[in-house]
Parts: sequence; C-alpha cells; structure tokens
Amino acid sequence: MIRCRNRIRLITALGMLSTIGGFTYASEPLVSITTTPNTVELCPGKQAAQVLVTVQNKDAKPIRNICLRAFTSSSAKLDFVVVPVSHSHDEAPPNTGASEQGKCIGGVVLPELKPNSILSRLMSFNVTSYVPTSTAILWADYEGGDLSKDENEIATGSFSVTTSKLNPELFKVEAKANFASLYEGQDGNVLLMITNGTNNTIKLNASTEVQGNPLSTTVIPIEGSSTTVSKTMSTTDSSQIISTMASTTVPPHGGVVIPYKVTADKKVSPGKFFGLIQVDAQTDCGPSIHRVVSYEVTLGVFGESDLLRFLKVPTLLFLPGFLILTLWMLLWRFKVFGWRVSFLAKPTSTDEFIISGADTEFWLLAITFSLILFFASDTMAIGYTKPYNLEDIAKVWGASLVISLFLYVTLLGVDRWRVRRAAEKTARLTLTPNDDVLTVVAKMQARSWPRENCRPVRTKGGSAPVIEGFTLWEEKPEETIWVIPQIECVASPGALGDFDPSKNDLIVTELLRELREITTKKLALVQWGKKFGLNGPRLMNLTDLEASNGEMVVVRLA
Repeated sequence: MIRCRNRIRLITALGMLSTIGGFTYASEPLVSITTTPNTVELCPGKQAAQVLVTVQNKDAKPIRNICLRAFTSSSAKLDFVVVPVSHSHDEAPPNTGASEQGKCIGGVVLPELKPNSILSRLMSFNVTSYVPTSTAILWADYEGGDLSKDENEIATGSFSVTTSKLNPELFKVEAKANFASLYEGQDGNVLLMITNGTNNTIKLNASTEVQGNPLSTTVIPIEGSSTTVSKTMSTTDSSQIISTMASTTVPPHGGVVIPYKVTADKKVSPGKFFGLIQVDAQTDCGPSIHRVVSYEVTLGVFGESDLLRFLKVPTLLFLPGFLILTLWMLLWRFKVFGWRVSFLAKPTSTDEFIISGADTEFWLLAITFSLILFFASDTMAIGYTKPYNLEDIAKVWGASLVISLFLYVTLLGVDRWRVRRAAEKTARLTLTPNDDVLTVVAKMQARSWPRENCRPVRTKGGSAPVIEGFTLWEEKPEETIWVIPQIECVASPGALGDFDPSKNDLIVTELLRELREITTKKLALVQWGKKFGLNGPRLMNLTDLEASNGEMVVVRLA
C-alpha cells in the first residue's frame, strides 16, 4: 500500500517538475532540490562524477526524515552515494540513525532541515551501462511541518547525464600498399595508419583477414617504438589467413603506423584481391568503435602477361593449341628435309600452309586443341580456379611442343603411307614402254578397260615403217594415246588344251586368268607380236593414226 502511494506521489512530482514555470499561476515549491553542475558526463564502471546536491527549505517549519533517491529517464541504473564531506549554511546536521536509514530503502537519508535553511551534500554518481543523453531525477521524500498529514511530501530536482563516446570522425584508419602487383612468392608491405584526433588515449586491437588464401600476412614490429606486436597466427584453412596484433595505444591527437608484410603464395591465380583490416578501438571511457579498411592486391605470374602479349594470345588457356599449330607451321618451312605433310598444304598453293595465324580457322583449331588438353591432363589445366606459377607455364610450354611434334610426325607418317599407296595405285594404272603382256592386261583390268575398246589402228599415209596395233586409253585427251602390238601366244599343237585366249568374247578378267595359267604352267610363250613395228606399248599422237581396215585380233595363237 505504501509502495503504491509512493508511486502516485512520484508521478505527481514528475508532473509538477514538468510544469514548473509552465503556468503563471503555479506557486513556487517550498522545498527545492538543485545540483551543481547541471550536466554530468559519466563513464560506466569507471570513476564516478561528483555532484553537489542542495536541498533548500523555504517553509517556516522544519522538514524531517528526508529520503533522497535518484534514477534516470532511460533504462540505465544510476548509482549514487554521499561523499564523506558535508557543508551547511547553518550548523552541521546531526548524524542519521540506523532506524531512519531502514525507512529509506535504495536512497540516502538526510537530517532534519530547519526553516529557511539549506543543506548541501557532495554526492558521487555513476551509471551501470552506456546510454544516450538522459536526465537524472532526484526525488526527496520528507515529512513536512504539518504533522496532521498522514503522507509524506515530495520535492524533485534534476540534472543532465551523458556518457562518454568516441567521435567517429576523429578516429581515422587508412591502409596503403607500397605495391601495385605481386608475383608468386613476392613480398610487399601494407601500412595501416591510425590517427587519434580525440583528447583521450585510444586502445586498439587490429586484425587482418585475406579471403581466398592467395596471400600470407605477417605483422612487422616497428623498430625504435614501444609498439608490441605479437607473432603471426595463420590458419592452414584455404578459406582465409588471419594475423592479429597485440593491444597497443594511440596517444591523444597522435597516430601510429602498423606495417604488414604481405607475401604471395608460391602459386597464385592472377587477378585482383582485397585484403581487409579490421580495427577495434576504445577510449578509457566509452563504447567500442569498429573500422574496416581494405587494400587492393593484383596477383600475377612473373612473365605471363609479357609472354601472352608478345605472342598475341588472349589467355593462357589457349596457349597449348597456339604452340601446337605454330610449331607445325615452323616445321612446314623445312621443305628441303622433306618434312612437309602434303595434305596440310593449301589447295591453291602447295608451297603454303593450309592456314595462317591471322585466319579464324587457326584459332578455331587452337582453341579446340587447348580445350581437349585442358580436360585430358592436369598438367595443362592451369588458369582456371587452379593456382600456378612460372614453372607450371614452362611445363605447359614444353608439353605442348612435345605433343605438337608427336602429332606432326604422326601426320607425316600417315602422309607418307598415303603417298605410297597413291603411287602404287598410280603405278597399277599407268602404262610404260617396258610393260610386258601380263602387266598391260592387268592394268586393263585395273582400269576396267573392256577388250572391245581395243580398236585396230595404223600410222597414216603408208609411210615406212608402218606401225599397226590396238588402241588403249588416251594419256592426254585429244592429243596422245597408248598403242600396243598384237599379243602372240606361241605353243605346240594341242599344248593349250581347253585354253583359247584368242576368243573375242573373253572379257579382260578371263583373258588375264587364262594368260597367267598358260604362263605359270609353261604351256605356251606369251609375247608381243614382232610383225607390226612395235615391241611393246607406245605413246603416240592421235594425229598420226588412222583406223586399220585389216582383220586383226588382239590375241593370236601361233
């Protein structure tokens, strides 16, 4: 019941406090509470602030059993105690008894205050947590001079409370790298510059985190300074590498520079990466402030960009195919050694390679070769989510040339086999003046030359010596033609048995079979006829020949 009435009186007191001066007809309170200073800056958990609290009794009657309590308008709790120093404009007040203190739970008991007198107490205040600017309200519960009242009277006062806070604009963090790019295994320095523009000493703790594991980071102690830096703590996890720095301080209006040694891995994936440095700072009093700064690192492989730019290859992925075709074009130039693959020549010019580096077809083949090797071999699969270095590029270079040479030699072997087969085929179809009877008939069969196409001819004009024979095929259309003499089969009577190669209805295949049988069994002598001015096939001009009217057969039995 008492607690409920106290709450009602507190609400009434707050209403009175908020309306003081708001109404012209409101009377000035007989008991007032004032503080010096009116605004106090507090730091949770640190040294408390001292405030002089003055209670003035303007009534003509004394007030007794004064219980002074304090609270804030925010969620933070306000702790306060009386500093053991007192001052009164009148005589010193008597000590407060233990029975009076027991009635003032959570507050401070003040002695009796005589009429028209002032009582001052130096009190120590602090808050338990950080809060925005708020109001500390002092509430005095006392017994007035009118003893007929059953309830105590209330007097209130207030002062502003703020908590210390670091101004973000006065705390600056910047990271700068002394390099534009790093090659594999190369070192560089990153400077972390921290500036303290406040009036307080700042304690800070910095950590570096690099995503993607392309770098290892080491904090470098500053020579000649008192900055203490711990050893690098690096994880082996491929997702990140973290380095920490021991706590250090930055003096007011001062600064500190923390150098970091950044080392690229032995194998890297070229490209841009960002290092992140997180800085946590705090003054002697105030909440923590956080800063995250970044620096850019461009990673590359030594000599790679110059190599690709010189060769005019757009990316390392296409290098194997480019090298394969380029070596082919180089070997093609050694014509004197017979290293040319005939079917790699242009159709319009046998002295030119089928493609040039400026052709779209060149890159079509180069990219195709490169992709095949990329998926076929781990050695060639660099430049795509797989870190590499100059040694890996050299391996790709050497492997590409070996593969190119192997493929070219293979193609050269295929070409030599193809040319040999073509020559053999041509030889089976091409007549020569030295061909014997069986060879000519075999070539007639290979060409599917029918026997009835062997027309009898003779030289024109009856000029001596007269040449008579049978036509075969033209060597040059409308110009030259092959002419053979009559075939003689010399045998004794009855030696041939059932064989009769002179029959005109024998096709060339049967004729060849019978002539081979006769020769193999030595049943007769198969030769060119001796009476017609020819001793074998002869290439003659068409203009020198005319059809023969005599009766002649291709094969004659003698």
